[in-house]
Amino acid sequence: MTYVSSLGMQILMTNSLQKEQKDLSKLNEQLSSGKKNADLTDYAPLEARQLMNFQNSVNAKDAYTSGLKSVKTRLEMYDTTLSDIESITADAKSLASQNQSYDATKIPQIKAQVENYLKQVSNDLNQKVGNRYVYAGIRYTTQPVSDDLTVLSGAPAATIHNDNLTLPDYDNAYVLSGTVTDANAYTADSVLADDNYSITYGVSSDDPSFQRLINGLRYMYRATQTTDPATYQSDMNQAATMLATALQGIQGIHTAVAGNQNTINSQVTNLSDSINTLKDQVDDIQKVDLTEVSIKITLLQTQLEASYSATAKLGQLSIVKYL
Repeated sequence: MTYVSSLGMQILMTNSLQKEQKDLSKLNEQLSSGKKNADLTDYAPLEARQLMNFQNSVNAKDAYTSGLKSVKTRLEMYDTTLSDIESITADAKSLASQNQSYDATKIPQIKAQVENYLKQVSNDLNQKVGNRYVYAGIRYTTQPVSDDLTVLSGAPAATIHNDNLTLPDYDNAYVLSGTVTDANAYTADSVLADDNYSITYGVSSDDPSFQRLINGLRYMYRATQTTDPATYQSDMNQAATMLATALQGIQGIHTAVAGNQNTINSQVTNLSDSINTLKDQVDDIQKVDLTEVSIKITLLQTQLEASYSATAKLGQLSIVKYL
């Protein structure tokens, strides 16, 4: 009976030691991490639900932030290219206004300058960020504007399309496949900025203001193809008028882009603040009192030492001593 009792005590002492070792290991993890537990299993049900909800919110807001930062790069491209397009439009308007009277000696220079403007505009409207054409609406992989000078310098269009559907003849889809309408070309891209909150930021190469710019340049180009002073003057006058209207519209587009940049920068800041608040709430649930943990570790180490000693002594007992 004594042998059985001693064995039972030894088993109990061993189990106790294992529990104390596990508790010490957990306390050391808490001291190292500053958190109560490494996973949700040891939290109360309410705390576990709160931690899951907070972490899911943090993950969602991180995703929104990542999307907004991608859009910031596209908006920077808009800003750069629109500055160039504004400058081209203003210079072309001045060139048309200052050359209203036919002068054969100036024609070659004006023609070369107009061709250069058309190429620059095409290049700006065909810019990409990553694999995405930023002026293509939501036709992300489709080059939006023809880079064929023959197409770009074609006859001025009789109509500026405002229906957000009909493609102008310089649109590459129109040139290559004869596509007449495409709502995707006009659909402004947008980004999800938070739960139930999206920001529309995209700019279409087929915007009426760009149509007016290209048609204004076409009037100038056509003026260089005639030797009739009256026809030349009429085309140059049309060009100056259309380019003035185009400039106002492009400036408005550029202002909207700047507004979107401010909105997105502000939203990134808001998301960052929200993430920090959520992380603070997570910390409030998870954090431990490091002083209290240190005290518990000291007490448990003392207790473990006593347990080791008692277990060792119990192991030295022999049934002979009890016979």
